Amino acid sequence: MAEKWKKYRLSKVCIINPGKKEVSDIHEETEVSFLPMTAVSAQGYIISKEIRKLRQVKKGYTYFHNQDVLIAKITPCFENGKRAIARDLKNNIGFGSTEFHVLRPLEKVISKWVFYAISKDDFKNIAKSQMTGTAGQKRVPKRVLEEYQIPVPEIGLQRKISEAIETQFTRLDASVKALKSVKRKLDLYRKSVLKSAFEGKLVDAKYHKALIVDMVKVVYGKGLPKRERKSCGTIPVYGSGGVVGFHDASLIECPSIIIARKGSIGNVFLTKKKSWPIDTVYYLKDISIDIEYLYYFLISQNFKNTSTAVPSLRREDLERICVIYPKEIDNQKQIVSEIESRFSVIDKVEKTIDNALIKAEKLRKSILKSAFEGNLVR
Repeated sequence: MAEKWKKYRLSKVCIINPGKKEVSDIHEETEVSFLPMTAVSAQGYIISKEIRKLRQVKKGYTYFHNQDVLIAKITPCFENGKRAIARDLKNNIGFGSTEFHVLRPLEKVISKWVFYAISKDDFKNIAKSQMTGTAGQKRVPKRVLEEYQIPVPEIGLQRKISEAIETQFTRLDASVKALKSVKRKLDLYRKSVLKSAFEGKLVDAKYHKALIVDMVKVVYGKGLPKRERKSCGTIPVYGSGGVVGFHDASLIECPSIIIARKGSIGNVFLTKKKSWPIDTVYYLKDISIDIEYLYYFLISQNFKNTSTAVPSLRREDLERICVIYPKEIDNQKQIVSEIESRFSVIDKVEKTIDNALIKAEKLRKSILKSAFEGNLVR
């Protein structure tokens, strides 16, 4: 079937980035819809709309109307899949971020057909390879849209195929939503396990309290020596988000706990091998209780930003954390064992869910591929 479909450049079947002359005669106090980039989801939906006066948005923003197809042109929004069909706009008029391209279908195509065409991997890969600009500010040029070819069956078949895609995507979305709901519940359960552990509900023992500064030494991470910065060895280098590279330098040899002090404050990592924590983190040494017990206690804490500028955690605030613990090392290890036993079950379920989500995304791509090959409907 698909081999009979004639292919057209998008510039032949759509107006790309229509001009604002269409609204030049409309009263400036007319209310219109406004869509910042955050109003468009990576799943292809408009999440929310703002209402503004035409005079507020007529200059400096991107114009569109109902049934136009919007697609983000800037990185990382484009790679994340931000695109949508404009619907239910106030007075049929919309304005939005200057980082949108707009596709207005002409008589040969319908909005959904264009929307699904630009949702396919082959378009995304072509557009990504031709983005222009500097890192962090790369954009998809208009010419990429103009030159991209799509198959164009007759309008009735476009509607039929689009409806079939939508039906299958709706079922898929429901399954994905259910899986993500289970993941959120697992995360809550993980937190409840930690809460129970440090409320004395997992192991019967006598608990004590002490400031963390009384049982560890808190040390600032250091910048890498200049001679090591470009090396790529086997020793992990820890930043506030985790391992940021590998070098030959080694600052700590023994097991340690690393805590982010800037950026992603409160991220906690347990390292049992030599590593180099850089200057965005603290590391703990001379730990006088079971290191794994302390690690789980710390990840149960809600670290708070103590800076009004760059998010950061002051050492004095970290040192004031009160640790709840049983004095007997055997009890500490028993609590760790109970936590890990429960976490292992959670991890297995999460892995199953993650695999199912990966399969769902592959199925979504397969549905689109099948649709545009003419194999989704007969």
